Amino acid sequence: MESVAEWTEQELRASVDAYLLMLTDELAGRAYSKTEVRKQLLAGALRNRSSGSIEYRMQNISSVLRGMKRPWIEGYKPARNVGEATAARIRRHIVELDQRAATDPTNALEGAVPLPERQMKPGNTPPQSPSEPALTLPPGGDRGEEGQRIFQLQAEVERDPKLRKEARRLNVQKYGQITCEACLFGHSDPAMFDVHHPTPLAIGVRTTHAEHLLVLCPTCHRRAHRKSKLDPFTLLELRDWVAAGRP
Repeated sequence: MESVAEWTEQELRASVDAYLLMLTDELAGRAYSKTEVRKQLLAGALRNRSSGSIEYRMQNISSVLRGMKRPWIEGYKPARNVGEATAARIRRHIVELDQRAATDPTNALEGAVPLPERQMKPGNTPPQSPSEPALTLPPGGDRGEEGQRIFQLQAEVERDPKLRKEARRLNVQKYGQITCEACLFGHSDPAMFDVHHPTPLAIGVRTTHAEHLLVLCPTCHRRAHRKSKLDPFTLLELRDWVAAGRP
């Protein structure tokens, strides 16, 4: 296997670019071929590398993304022992893409949209690589650095904005002003309320009727989803929760 020093910045950048494009497709549910991508790399920027070294480099990238609390490609299991020098170089290329996306979205990866952190299953999280430094805070632990712009990816569930608008109109028609149907908090600003799907969109494609949607304040909406992703609290359960003092 080639030493880290033998990999040029151009080769690492090509690897990161190819990886993130595959990740974008995976998160969007689009088919892609790792074999075909590898062939293209071997015929181009990584012509001096072997298939095995490219495979391992992709696992390196997965490990770095895991350490950054970012999603990674399921088919590239994060490598356990990534040297800090290698990890730092890979992180630098990822951050450069972040900065490019933040300053010029039209120059970001094709099809890229914001993505939340990956949820790791209990008991199935690979051990943190020693090369990934732990988060350190100043004495007291009450301060931390925030605000850096980062490039992320996301696969979103499609929603119809016309239904949200109609659900709010029906709510105003019923209550006189926009009102949470669980706690009956009302206000003149519709932007302070959410439109809730009692039947979760996560179940898949279906026909939704505006009259079946609920208008909730952010607190009641958050509570609705605290039960289960596919089985939220019903309106009756939310009203009982409110009547009990929101325990």
